[in-house]
Amino acid sequence: MPAQPLTDRRPAARRRPARSPETGRTVQPVLVRQVRNGITESEHRGSVVEVDASGRIIRLVGDPDRVVTLRSTVKPFGLVALIEAGGIDAFDLSPAQLAIMASSQSC
Repeated sequence: MPAQPLTDRRPAARRRPARSPETGRTVQPVLVRQVRNGITESEHRGSVVEVDASGRIIRLVGDPDRVVTLRSTVKPFGLVALIEAGGIDAFDLSPAQLAIMASSQSC
């Protein structure tokens, strides 16, 4: 489903997401496709939902009811708060340290 323009504040149509005939599971739309020399190298699927302050859907691509967890995706937002509060100077943070703070690590 194509995204609606921001100037169009009507709720997006709620169609049922596509399902795989083999598994019956929801098939997320392709959000990004990397093509080189006419050959698809990779595809990245997902859902994007834009809502207003009251939670009303403004635009959507994919399944607005898909449950997700924030986990590491929220780390950059926390880092922005640290930066805006003067954390770079207060803690003498280097670009490499900032990159580590915004990323996921495993031991």
